[in-house]
Amino acid sequence: MGEHRPADINAIIEESLNLAYHGPRAKNPASTITLKREFDPAAGMVDSIRRNHAGFLNLISNGFYAATSARRQAGKFEPD
Repeated sequence: MGEHRPADINAIIEESLNLAYHGPRAKNPASTITLKREFDPAAGMVDSIRRNHAGFLNLISNGFYAATSARRQAGKFEPD
């Protein structure tokens, strides 16, 4: 079901974050979400199958959707 390879978890999350951020921005350039990155340098490597990285993209995309929806409803939204 795919080749297992060691992968840097921070790099996987960074890539997923960038993909999730730039997808909606391409559709709606007025869409703005401030990204604050604080990766753990000690997180290290994980055993990874490339196609499973979509789960991270999905989780991050859902967070962007929720933040955008909250902003629309409240007029302004700053997550904690």
